[in-house]
Amino acid sequence: RNVGSFQALTALHLRAKSPAAMNCCASAAAPEGRRDKEAEDIVATLPPCWDAHNHLQLSRRDPAIYALLENHKVQISLMGTQPADWAHIESLSAQYPADIRPNYGLHPWWAHDHASPTPGSGWMQHLRRALEMDPSACLGEIGLDGQWVPPGYDEVQFEQQMHAFRQQLQLAVELHRPVSLHCVKAYGEMFDLLRTAPELPPAVYMHSWGGKVGMLESYLKMKNFGDRFY
Repeated sequence: RNVGSFQALTALHLRAKSPAAMNCCASAAAPEGRRDKEAEDIVATLPPCWDAHNHLQLSRRDPAIYALLENHKVQISLMGTQPADWAHIESLSAQYPADIRPNYGLHPWWAHDHASPTPGSGWMQHLRRALEMDPSACLGEIGLDGQWVPPGYDEVQFEQQMHAFRQQLQLAVELHRPVSLHCVKAYGEMFDLLRTAPELPPAVYMHSWGGKVGMLESYLKMKNFGDRFY
């Protein structure tokens, strides 16, 4: 259950390991025109698919991904990380409106960089505005990371992560938007927070799950909310 909707993404990953795809990756240093042609050749062999989690806005122009977009072979859930990249996400989704689903959110790796605002000010106001301007936008990538120590710090800034996560989760519930959750070495803390919440977003995508199978089953069996997890 809750896996079938991501079969297309799995197919893309398998095809990406084909000799043709590996050759394209190995030729990344080739002239741009050649890279674009190789990307187009690979695109021609791929079925339409859905990339459930992508940070295209953080990378240099990748000819393979843009070739997929321009040929309508892939739809992307484009994930935000911090306010600084939300405008770029908005721009890319406007450029490819049929193929990019924008997501806006404050990733736990950057939670320490932003003061804890009240719900109606600062980055939270910016986030609300971005979501309200696009009813199709989702909220992500947000969550908790129990092992990420930001540069210049001696320990995980977990309290700030938790504060940002709670606020964004409440906003997702209010606006009825799906969320994409990042969770590393904080599975119990996240489970307790979600289990005791009075309400959750309509869909919760646990991105790149790395916890134990037993914990995953606990999420899927969560009273009132188990069928919302992916």
